[in-house]
Amino acid sequence: MPSFKRHTLCLIFLLMFPALAITAFAQVDDNSLDYILARKTPGIHNYIFINSQPAHNGTEIAQTEKKKTVNTKKIEEDTSNARNSITIRESTDGERMLVCLDLNDYDVNVEIIVYNMLGKKVMDVWNGKAISSSPCPKDYEIQKTKLPDGLYLCVAQSEKFRMVGKFVISR
Repeated sequence: MPSFKRHTLCLIFLLMFPALAITAFAQVDDNSLDYILARKTPGIHNYIFINSQPAHNGTEIAQTEKKKTVNTKKIEEDTSNARNSITIRESTDGERMLVCLDLNDYDVNVEIIVYNMLGKKVMDVWNGKAISSSPCPKDYEIQKTKLPDGLYLCVAQSEKFRMVGKFVISR
């Protein structure tokens, strides 16, 4: 009689093994049955993987939708004719950095900010309407005494543009 129970348990296990193997392969996390079985019996993982592969050759290609038409533009249409520029120079006394903005339109609010090379904002230089005068519009001043030696980025931006200039403070 004990032999009959043993054979019955073996038969039940053999019938359930394919279901366990499929379930084990479908799991993807470390707590999956596949992971547990692979740790207990190292060869089972390869057996499950090989026997669960589909029987087709190559990669199946999904059905594609209609190709969309692409609107092409000429280079002239894609580029702007803006002549905005930023120039940064040292003052004659060496105590200040002077930021010169040459803009197409001076009827905009301009924000000028200085950033260090880590991207941290270190100084607000100007926030207001751009001022025009000739030959260089207003020079916006950056006091060198307020900044330690290093490389800085000066960003001038408005709704219509964003320009970046670099300068070095070295004493």
